[in-house]
Amino acid sequence: EDCCTVFTPKNPVTRPKVGLAERFEENLDIAALVADAVNRTEVEEITTKPRELAGDLGLF
Repeated sequence: EDCCTVFTPKNPVTRPKVGLAERFEENLDIAALVADAVNRTEVEEITTKPRELAGDLGLF
């Protein structure tokens, strides 16, 4: 399974009504959500060259 399978809603809305979406979004504390996301951001440095890593994984 991938993230699309896991996180896709059972009945996704493909053409939402703007007013309804805005009403739901009014209940969200966007500033707090953004601050939380920024505070939990992690940086990882990948030092292996992509082709070498792919070779190690048997992809080439």
